Amino acid sequence: MMSRKILKQANMNWEMEVIEREDVPFGPPPMYYNYRCSQCNREYEFNEAIIDAAIWWAKYYGRYYEGVMPNLECYDCGQETLEYLKVRRRR
Repeated sequence: MMSRKILKQANMNWEMEVIEREDVPFGPPPMYYNYRCSQCNREYEFNEAIIDAAIWWAKYYGRYYEGVMPNLECYDCGQETLEYLKVRRRR
């Protein structure tokens, strides 16, 4: 049977090894998607988490087509007129 002291030391060594191997603590920066309203020409930037949720909802309602970004609701117009422009990564 191993003593507690040896087990603690082994655990600490393993934790230090894991911490040293990690280069980026939270992964790469999120992607941002640019959208423009076709009615009022206002531009917005959305985080990838919002786009993932929009894709999920479009799939749920049967309005998602593979390779096509879903349209989103404009904050100013209140209509579903935001159209996808491009994607970029923030630093």
